[in-house]
Amino acid sequence: MKRKMRWKAGLKMLVIGLVASLASPTWAQINLPTPNQIHQLRDIQFREEVRFSERTHRISDLQEKLGLPSYYTDPSGKVYVLTDISEDLLPVYLELFDNYNSAITIGADALYPDGVAGYNLTGKGYTVHIWDGGQLLEEHLDYEGRVSNETGTDTEGHAAHVMGTIVGGGVVDSTARGIAYEAFGKAYSFNDNALTRMAELAADGELLVSNHSYGFVLGWGNFGEWFGPPNATEDYRFGKYTEGASQVVDEIAYNNPYYSIVWSAGNDRNQSGDGSHPPDGQYDCIGPYGTAKNNIVVGAVNQVLNYRGPSSVVMSNFSSWGPVDDGRVKPEIVAMGG
Repeated sequence: MKRKMRWKAGLKMLVIGLVASLASPTWAQINLPTPNQIHQLRDIQFREEVRFSERTHRISDLQEKLGLPSYYTDPSGKVYVLTDISEDLLPVYLELFDNYNSAITIGADALYPDGVAGYNLTGKGYTVHIWDGGQLLEEHLDYEGRVSNETGTDTEGHAAHVMGTIVGGGVVDSTARGIAYEAFGKAYSFNDNALTRMAELAADGELLVSNHSYGFVLGWGNFGEWFGPPNATEDYRFGKYTEGASQVVDEIAYNNPYYSIVWSAGNDRNQSGDGSHPPDGQYDCIGPYGTAKNNIVVGAVNQVLNYRGPSSVVMSNFSSWGPVDDGRVKPEIVAMGG
């Protein structure tokens, strides 16, 4: 999980490109879920509420007995949040995955006013929903009143950076503005029953695109900690399609086909430990959220300011790759993450 923070820019750039590529607010109004899809999404919402309650009670019952902290902070200050305890008593933690040049790397600058594509798009009239680590400072100058905190309690730097990269206005420095710099952003906590809220908002017809820069802590940690099953050779959760994560994401996307769910591939490819278990990479090192079939999973490449051909694009040494256990290729796309 080393150097996760480097990854987040690539994911955000794709989200903003999706936001900017929507041509008119009326597009959202005529592509709402059907009555049957809304019914299915409500079923998912209520089911996930029950699952969230069960996880909360399971943690409450077993946490003290197993001596598990609610939050684990590694020596670099990276925070892991306890989100479940599996049937085999394995703690399940979530973590956050760690600007103008980014826009150039993915070509988003071509969509801007005076860009070579001639579209004059800025994200105006659209809302991007961001699930991250906490609240934003809504009064920040660069947001220009275009953000709101929907869940969460504590102000958190990673969430602020993600939102700024997406919708920041570049008030002080135009080269530091977000890619969809006139879009509105809504912030949610990933640890506040995210899947339930996604299903609810999808049923309400509010979601067109969302960003998720987090995932499960799997395999080796930043400082040689082993987060996998203690008696297993390797962490079997890499590449696994799971009922509680992958399948739920797919169900939400399937029942709202115009909603683009963008998720991080993660940064496990260069992780290793003391040799007691194999390294996380080079392949088959994407976690359960990334193994979903109907989301867009984004890997990280190095910055490209002067594209001359395919050889200009160089994969980072940390970004996670598939294939997943059923043979599918992941990630679907890459963007700057260095």
